[in-house]
Amino acid sequence: MGNLYGNLGLIVLGLGQGALVTTVFNALAAASPEDVTGDVASLRGTATNLAGAVGTAIAGALLIGVLSVSVTRGLADNPIISKTSRRRLISTTLPS
Repeated sequence: MGNLYGNLGLIVLGLGQGALVTTVFNALAAASPEDVTGDVASLRGTATNLAGAVGTAIAGALLIGVLSVSVTRGLADNPIISKTSRRRLISTTLPS
């Protein structure tokens, strides 16, 4: 049950932060002088794209890490695989 509340909290935090950042950037663009409005809009787009790229890279790295450990442990626990192969698999892939 605690995991459910944690996930709901993260969802609410993400939605709130997304709404807040968009509002702040729009207010910043509206308050900037006309001669730099294009620069402010460009920086907003750059920040949005950079945040998306970094977030995707971090999420992908975490996903690959969790997936590789999960697959390795699943193979190590498989009764069909011989003990010698299991030891070799564990010693080369899982940290001690």
